[in-house]
Amino acid sequence: YYLPYKPPSFWKRRLSYSDALLQKDAKTTAVRHSTHPETLPTYIEAMPSMSDQVFWILEADINAGRFDDLRVLIREMVDGTQRDEPGALAYEWLITDDNRSLHLYERYTDSDAVMVHRENFAQKYAERFRTYLTVTKMTMYGNPSEAVRAAFAHADYIRLHDGFSR
Repeated sequence: YYLPYKPPSFWKRRLSYSDALLQKDAKTTAVRHSTHPETLPTYIEAMPSMSDQVFWILEADINAGRFDDLRVLIREMVDGTQRDEPGALAYEWLITDDNRSLHLYERYTDSDAVMVHRENFAQKYAERFRTYLTVTKMTMYGNPSEAVRAAFAHADYIRLHDGFSR
């Protein structure tokens, strides 16, 4: 496997450019090529710090006669979240075989991204969401900001004690 030689200044520019694309508190790692480890990073990975991520599982019952309406809303919410919220890392709706209940898994880069989602949800989807679903439980994980905790006061909070994610 051959990679052309690039001077160290090339990689510094690349790293700076990558860094500029990241949100605050991003962590950047360079893994170097084994034959020229002192001069040639071949892979640059940039990712938000895991400690900043906030995620939750919302459990809800689907109100009688509302499943078809909910399916339309879900499609709108998935498309809108994917298009308008770059801080949304995961947004997955999981529905039981009998279409009577669901779990919604959401993961965000940080508390700021959660608040962006909350604002979009309130403006575009909240009224229909509450018409079609009855929320039974919400469990939030991570280290959310005080603003997120206040906005989601009804949630149960569980903080990370130990572990890793790949």
